[in-house]
Amino acid sequence: MRFPKAAVLAISFTVLFSVPAFVRAAEEPAKVTTFELSDGTNVKGLHYAVLGSAEYRTYIVDSIYGKTLTLVGRDVCSVHAEMVPLNELPKAAQQDVLNARAIAKLARAKLEAAAREERALAEPNAKVKALQAELQNAERDVVLARQVLSGAEQILKNAKIEIVRADAKYDAAKTELASGGASSIQRVGYGYGYGYGGYVRADKLRDQMMDAAEQKVKVEEDKTQAQAVVARTNESLPRLQERVEALRKDLDAARGALDKAREEIHKAEQQRAEEEITIKPTAKM
Repeated sequence: MRFPKAAVLAISFTVLFSVPAFVRAAEEPAKVTTFELSDGTNVKGLHYAVLGSAEYRTYIVDSIYGKTLTLVGRDVCSVHAEMVPLNELPKAAQQDVLNARAIAKLARAKLEAAAREERALAEPNAKVKALQAELQNAERDVVLARQVLSGAEQILKNAKIEIVRADAKYDAAKTELASGGASSIQRVGYGYGYGYGGYVRADKLRDQMMDAAEQKVKVEEDKTQAQAVVARTNESLPRLQERVEALRKDLDAARGALDKAREEIHKAEQQRAEEEITIKPTAKM
């Protein structure tokens, strides 16, 4: 079904202005500027612009009769404004005033909507950013915990080898020392004199046994600490992973809320755009 253009225009303004708002707009007077000319006539306009200065001044006036006039400054004797009831103006001027008021109303609505939209997006945006930062920290904690666990497990693995090596070193020195071979007195030449090699070798074996024992004690201490680290990390790692999963769910929910807010804003923008299309400027002659 097709409507005549006049009917479409009427429907558009019916949608744009509710009845109470339209009545209030119709009741408000309009500002009309009167230009008194040197030939005794006058021009009444709703809007005007001034170009140039002094004797070269020119006025571009949108008259109340829908025409755009150019007035030379030297022909204009005086300019004064007054408030005129809207229903006393020609139909074209009434329509022009209503259009201007509708445009101003839409401009105010757009500014207010932009402020509301900024406030509406501020909280979900901030929440998303905060959750992203918190999630990054939680994921970093999980990675760090796994690295610590891996390092501690490697220490435990190496400890077994180091303990066996220290025991072997200790036992070898002990066995040689117990055999008595290192305690026998042997006259050994050193090039600059003579010494007793048996006593020197026995001292070295005792030092070797002491070093092996100290090494084993240190490895055992490292092993005990590593076992404690493994126990603590295995206990805390699941909680860290659960926190990561919970933060991911919270972040998904926050992103969903942000997308919903943006969608509502987009719908509001489309509605405002449709309202702007309904405002059709008055034709100028």
